Formats: sequence, structure tokens, C-alpha cells
Amino acid sequence: MPYALELALDEHAAAAVRQLWHDLEDAGIVHMARSGARPHLSVGIWDHLDRDAADTELMRFAADAAPVPIFPQVAIFLAPTVTPALLELQAGLHARFSRLATAPWEHYLPGTWVPHCTLATDFTAAQFTGALEIVRRVALPIACRLVEIGIVEFRPVKQLASPRSVAPEVGRYSAARALSSAMSAAKTRRTCTTVASRSPELSMT
Repeated sequence: MPYALELALDEHAAAAVRQLWHDLEDAGIVHMARSGARPHLSVGIWDHLDRDAADTELMRFAADAAPVPIFPQVAIFLAPTVTPALLELQAGLHARFSRLATAPWEHYLPGTWVPHCTLATDFTAAQFTGALEIVRRVALPIACRLVEIGIVEFRPVKQLASPRSVAPEVGRYSAARALSSAMSAAKTRRTCTTVASRSPELSMT
């Protein structure tokens, strides 16, 4: 069963993303609104993970961290401006979890990772233009903080631990983009335990 590490957005930014999810749901693009997921950036996915050791490592990471496309078809997402701090954080997490997890997903490895907060996926080609029109209604950039780090199981989404708060830094989301992936098959179940972490500074473009 796959597992992923997710960085969760603060309440203000998450509310803006959830509103877009619901607007897209009204247009018939329902997956994200009904997925049970929280607005997030996934920083890594592995097919296998030592859960107990991972929970302990997440607690260590949350204490130590300094402030600072895996889709079967087209997706629409908010994209952060990629900063050295964000890349360093993601690479550091992979270094920590490489001994706890196996079979990482290639598109989430350091050097190939495309940071994104998914707004829409699992829609038809005919819905694509309408979806873009909906997400372009939001005022950008969106000021935000990445306030938690966690492990959840999906699909369906299942939160595996309770969040713990740590004061994060401020970042910004500034635009929506479309992503087309060459992945040959969708993973039907994926996983992400939630522990708080200080966030890197970022801006969505």
C-alpha cells in the first residue's frame, strides 16, 4: 500500500483551495471536493513504509526543521515558486525516509519533483476548459503557510494521526497551472500520519 508525505496549508490558504474544489464540484469535477483530502503539497510517495518508525521520524523532523505529477491524466493545480528552501526541505525528508520506505515514486524524487497543490483531476477532456475558467476566478497570489506534515492513506483518503502545531513561515500561492503526466497507470490506493512542521517560504506561480 503506497504512502505519501504531505505538507498541509494554513487555514486561510486551505479555505481558498477548498472553495475552488467546491466550485469545480458544481461544474461536475468532483474528485478533490469529495476525496477527504486536505489542501496540501505532497513531497514524496513510497509503495512501502515502516509506519512506527515513520511516526517517530516525523516527530523528530517537526522538532528539527528550520523555517524556511502523479496523475493518470491532465490535472490543474496551484504551483509554488520553487525556492532553495523548499527543495532543501523536500530533499531532507527523502534522506530521512529512504531507510524507512521502499519503492519511491519516481516523479516525487528530489530532482524530478514538481511541487503542486491539486485543484482538479479525474475529469474529461471536455471539462478541461471550463475547469480552467473556474480556477482563474481566484485572486492570486494566495498568502499561505505550510503548517503541518503528515502521512495519509488514499484512495480513499484516511488520516492516520492527529496534527501538532508548530509556528510556520509565510508563503504565497500565485497562479494555477495545468500538468499532463506520462504515468502509465494510476495508483488506486495511496497513503499520507500528520505532524506539524515549520514551512519553507514559497510563492505559488
